Amino acid sequence: MRELPLAVNDLLNNYMKIFNEYSPNQLAGLYLHGSLVLDAYVEGSSDIDFIAVTHKELIQSELEKTEEIHKLITEKY
Repeated sequence: MRELPLAVNDLLNNYMKIFNEYSPNQLAGLYLHGSLVLDAYVEGSSDIDFIAVTHKELIQSELEKTEEIHKLITEKY
């Protein structure tokens, strides 16, 4: 796989930073899929598909925090 586009890298780093602020030590990893890994990503057109894996099952309040994180990321990007 080639290097991630700067905008994608920025979004993913920002997502991890915010997730760790909202739910410290819960994020185990991010797994990319879709056009990014199929080398079909088109900057400015494609979405960024990833799966966030946590160390444990999230409780309702933590799930609500992830909704807030997604809203923040969506507003910024």
